[in-house]
Order: sequence, then C-alpha cells, then structure tokens
Amino acid sequence: MCVDKIRYAVVVMILTLAVIDLGNHVIAEVVIVNKGIPQAAIVTSEKPSEMENQAAGELSRYIKEMTGVSIPVFTENDKSVKGGTNLILLGRPEINSLINTLAHRNLVKLSVDSPGSDGFIIKTISDDKKNYLILGGSNDRGTLYAVYHFLENVCRVGFFRDGDRIPSMKTLSVGEVNITERPYFPERCSMVSSYAWPYYNKADW
Repeated sequence: MCVDKIRYAVVVMILTLAVIDLGNHVIAEVVIVNKGIPQAAIVTSEKPSEMENQAAGELSRYIKEMTGVSIPVFTENDKSVKGGTNLILLGRPEINSLINTLAHRNLVKLSVDSPGSDGFIIKTISDDKKNYLILGGSNDRGTLYAVYHFLENVCRVGFFRDGDRIPSMKTLSVGEVNITERPYFPERCSMVSSYAWPYYNKADW
C-alpha cells in the first residue's frame, strides 16, 4: 500500500511539472490586427538581406490589403521589440538572434540542414509572456517562401495569373500553426516563353 502511494505521488509530481512547463511554452494565439487596430510587429534581423527585406515588405503589404491596417517593421534590436507582445519573426537563426534564442532552447527547430535547402517553418509559440509567429527559412529564399505559404495557406490569399484574391477582414489572428516544408527539387522556377515579355515592367516580373 505504501509503495502504491509513493508511485501515485511521483505521477502527480511529474504531471504537475509537465503542466508548469506547458504553461511557459504553450501554443500561442498571435493577434496581428484586432478590430482594425494593429497588435503585432514584424521583426527582421539587424542587417536584413535584400530578400529578407522583400519578405517583410510583402507580408506587411498583404496584411494591409487584407485588414486596411499597417503594422510596423522593426529590426531585432529596436527598443520597441522588447515591449511587444505579438511578434512576427522573420529570417533564420544565423542572422536573427530572437529566432536563434528560441532554437537554442529547442522551442524552434530551424537550421541550414533542418529542414534544409529552400525549406521553411511556420510556427506559433508562446514564451516568457510573448506570442511569436516564426516565418523562418533555412536560407533567405526559404524565408520568402514561408511568407507566401503563410499568406496562401493560413490567410487564404489567392495568387493567380489574372491577379490576387485577397480576403477582407477587420481582425487577423493566428492560432496553433506548426508547418515544416522542404522542396523536392533544388530549383522551383520554370519559365515559358511569352509574347508579352517585351511589355513586362519590373512589377510584372
């Protein structure tokens, strides 16, 4: 009987510790826009590459087209980031220290080899009273792919040859998301000759 009580106490202790740990690292709901009011910020590395800047710009642009609201874009060391509750982290651990910290604590699995190539992750997590949406790639192209995948598959933006289909909403929030993708092929671009090419401007390309 005494042994059974001890076993029961051990099980209760383990479950209690597990609940405490889950309380610190639960799946987040990242509120980006709430009833027309911005609630989040996009965070890039301190010295973002051209492609990382493009990813941040595209994400910001489409959020505004969906909600009518502009959300700020900061670099990781901006003092405004420390006080933020809902943060959208762009990039990879090698250049974004916030993603690097989460990766070192095993809250995010992202590196040059994982998922690898142009692979990317889209993940929500809550840690230390902050809610994170990570749009990260194994390289800069992967980060850009993460943004477009998020817009298309989470926000339901439609990308078509005759134009985009953009949903309209006053509130944009992201619940539990945990997506990891790696392309089957090293090159994902194919071009078919078109009579219209001579008339394309930079925006068309």
